[in-house]
Formats: sequence, C-alpha cells, structure tokens
Amino acid sequence: MARKKKDNPMETEANGTATAEAPPETTESRTDPPPEGGNGEKRHPAFKVGPIPTDRNNAVSVAVWANEIETDGRTFTVYNLTCEARWRDASGEWKSGRQYRGSQVYALMYCLQRASDWICAQRDPQQAPF
Repeated sequence: MARKKKDNPMETEANGTATAEAPPETTESRTDPPPEGGNGEKRHPAFKVGPIPTDRNNAVSVAVWANEIETDGRTFTVYNLTCEARWRDASGEWKSGRQYRGSQVYALMYCLQRASDWICAQRDPQQAPF
C-alpha cells in the first residue's frame, strides 16, 4: 500500500525563509465570555497572547478579561484568563477547544507567563483589597 505524502509543515516566503502558517485571528471564539450587561455589545479581551503556532495545523492562545467587582463600597478590577487551542480539521476549517497536546504545553506556559506579567503590571498596591 502506498503511503500518502505528508505536506511540508513549513511554508517558504519569497526571501527563502521558512515560516509556519499561523491560524487566523478570530473575534468570535467560543471561549469569549458573554457580552457584559446583556446590551448586545461584544466584549474584547483586555490583553491577548497568541495565537502561537505549535505546528502547521495547531495553535494556542490566552486572553485576559477585565471584570469590575464592588465590595465594601469600593470597585476593583479582577482579571480572568481563558485558554484556547485552535486546530485545522480535515476540511481546512479552524476549530476551537480547551484540550492541549503535550507538545503544546511549552507554548501554553509561555502565553500564561506573558498574561501573568501583564496582570501584575496592572496592579495598584494602594487599591488592592488583598
């Protein structure tokens, strides 16, 4: 039985350097929280890392969401994270999920570290409730 030829996981640019094809940025991801206040406006993340390609057909990304909470008469911003895995199915369409391959762990850790650094930079020690 003949083996199917595998596609080259790297595409070549005009200058001869190899680059991995990144998944398209999506504004409508299933990991997006629902619109705030139900007013029909789509929320956008306060900070996003990725998508980071892990191979030709897979990528990971992390989004940071800002949420205002009120406690003891004071209002604070609390940050939440969503992690997303993207992959290309057999028909070539990009799909989203929350499961990660072992080979994606390092890219995911990178995204989480960048998000953590951003969140720490946003903190105001004078107003932190904890």
